[in-house]
Amino acid sequence: MKSKLVIGIAVLGCAALGSASASATELFSVDFSGPATLYRMDQGAGTAAGVGPVGTDRIGDLTSDTRPATATLWGVRIGLGDDADELVTIDPLTGGATGSVPISIVTTATDQPGHMTSIAFDPVSGALYGNTTVGFGAAFDALYKIDPVTGMADFIGRITFEDVYALGFSQTGKLFGIADATDELIGIDLVTGNGSFIANMQVTAAFDIASRPEDDVMFLVDSGSGGSNFLYTLDTSNGNLTGVGDFGATLNLVGLGFSPIPEPGTLLLVALGLPLLARQRRAQR
Repeated sequence: MKSKLVIGIAVLGCAALGSASASATELFSVDFSGPATLYRMDQGAGTAAGVGPVGTDRIGDLTSDTRPATATLWGVRIGLGDDADELVTIDPLTGGATGSVPISIVTTATDQPGHMTSIAFDPVSGALYGNTTVGFGAAFDALYKIDPVTGMADFIGRITFEDVYALGFSQTGKLFGIADATDELIGIDLVTGNGSFIANMQVTAAFDIASRPEDDVMFLVDSGSGGSNFLYTLDTSNGNLTGVGDFGATLNLVGLGFSPIPEPGTLLLVALGLPLLARQRRAQR
């Protein structure tokens, strides 16, 4: 039986002040076992470096809004039993949770929702989606559209594949998933929720995927029981994987996400610039 760990990938955009430039996007991950910790992933080597504790447990997936004006990194906290799932906002600089909202799943007469397992943000439409899975109590895997302010999750449709733990958008707005039960890469229709087969996968515990904003390269994390604890890039046209690197057998990572973090020089300019701006405003009075 495969592990019920889930992996999440997310992309977060941060605006730079004035003409100061921001660094290339950083890739983040989060672990599922015990109190969650946010990690920064090396995109060239696959290694993980701790950022800080999230302040809660059971963060099962990550995603993010990368638009400069609304940049946000989210994690989904998977509840136990009848406990409500939560959409958690995470600070990529410290790893700490800055807020949360309970996820309220709006069901149909035939839908038994279980728990929200994975989340993904569409960079084209600006909408947040998530899915429930058989592995976390649902009668079948289903796609939902989530309001990030209220936490209301509206049923879209049955995915038709089982245990889609990996969920992520391309930068062109196409939703992909990986069905853990059959190790298949699928495309998911945003109108019907139905999945369509793309390719068989060569990993046994793929828990999340996420695309890099700069070039739409899709990353995949393989973790947990039966997994290789390895970071890959994924060709979404045929399921082919290219190894990036090993992040270590002691980590059961359950989240990945991209975030442009300002370079130290940018932060210094911000610190120096704000007092100067205040003095200029006082002089103009």
